[in-house]
Amino acid sequence: MSSFSVDGDLEPVYTAFFHAQLDRADARVLVAELDTVVVGYVFVRLAVESFLDLSGPAGWIHDVMVADSVRTAGVGDALLSEALATLRQLGATTIRLVAAPENTRARAFFERRGFRPTLIEYSQLPNFERSA
Repeated sequence: MSSFSVDGDLEPVYTAFFHAQLDRADARVLVAELDTVVVGYVFVRLAVESFLDLSGPAGWIHDVMVADSVRTAGVGDALLSEALATLRQLGATTIRLVAAPENTRARAFFERRGFRPTLIEYSQLPNFERSA
């Protein structure tokens, strides 16, 4: 399914990462199926100590992926609802996620579900060259 594919050499990295997460008590990979075909998934993990929250365990929603063929069919809503319930069961007092600024569709989806922008994240990637 092309909606969940990763570029070439990254597939073994993602596979190993998610397999390692399955052994953690504080992480879950939840999937949505339609007629025995995976059409979406969400990866969540609890961060027990969070400098950002200073108020207790923070649940992080990482990947929320839904196949193009079932977008607008409620799969994303169902995955997000299950992710929220799972993180609360794990003890999260705050739930956080990130979305790329240019991903307006995802940002609108999360805002419809009650999330609000709280931080602007900056990154400096490896081999970053500063212009003079």
